[in-house]
Amino acid sequence: MDGLLTNYAWSPQNRLTHIVRDGRTTDNTYDGIGRLQTSTDTTTTPTPGNAGGGAGGGSGGGMVGQPTVTSSVWDGLSVLTQTNPASGTTSMVRDVTGNVAIQTSTLTIPGTGIRWNLTDAQGSPIAQTIGGAVTEQATYGDYGNQTFNTPGWNATVGFGGEITDPTNDLNSYYARQYDPVTATWLSPDPYQGSVSASQTQNRYAFVSGNPTTNTDFLGYCYQNYTTGNYIGVNCGGKPIGPGLETFTSEKSVGNAATGPVRNLTTTTTRNSPHTFPKPWPPRKATRKTTLSGATRRRPRVEATPSRAATSLLLIGPAETVLA
Repeated sequence: MDGLLTNYAWSPQNRLTHIVRDGRTTDNTYDGIGRLQTSTDTTTTPTPGNAGGGAGGGSGGGMVGQPTVTSSVWDGLSVLTQTNPASGTTSMVRDVTGNVAIQTSTLTIPGTGIRWNLTDAQGSPIAQTIGGAVTEQATYGDYGNQTFNTPGWNATVGFGGEITDPTNDLNSYYARQYDPVTATWLSPDPYQGSVSASQTQNRYAFVSGNPTTNTDFLGYCYQNYTTGNYIGVNCGGKPIGPGLETFTSEKSVGNAATGPVRNLTTTTTRNSPHTFPKPWPPRKATRKTTLSGATRRRPRVEATPSRAATSLLLIGPAETVLA
């Protein structure tokens, strides 16, 4: 902990929009489905201006400054490129697991301009190579704070393979931001937790306090990467076949003071934006809600997007049948 006071502001959709930390101010903007589009460090960066007192100069003093804007281009729920004045445009090529395997930069990477990321089991880059030789290395604490890196380290992604915000020491997931120093999310999980797994009811906790075997891909729920089990809801999917994924959530309903408390379970199956190969055309998505044994299945046929469009599918609320 650095002892600094940090102020945050969120949108009505619980997206982090404003950060003030150590005298620096950052403003974030998002697109219509909640993907981070721009991150602007509004603390002006000094650049040379007509401030001297020499021949033809003005009265002297000061520098002309301008905000630093980092913009992102997405492919589905994965960042494809990032552009900012310091590193130019950084392009990321992902492997079949979704981890960034190659990154190229128009400004900062010497030689061939191609740098390979070597990752651990959680997808965190721990080394970088150029031309087959390891040139940079990094290590992380259990909850993701970077404990060491060599001077030339410039990976765009960090712990868990997520985009980093070095200005504010945060990791930017699709759903929300994570602070690896305090080991907490900065926005609450929309999933209210499971009755049978009390740790999931802490909506700011990271992977239920077990970062050594659990990981999170979107900021919605965690996966045990040693067993492949997903815990939570909206978790980016548990693959159940080519291009399909399923989510399961549960919560208690009712009031113990006036009647029985029952368990409400919802299971959703949809096309996955994270598995390969993706089915085409998209298959039907279904959602099944169970309460005390009463069920109803409602098929939902999503509009078929163009082949160039993202495969993200938004599914409306489930129908509930009360016994």
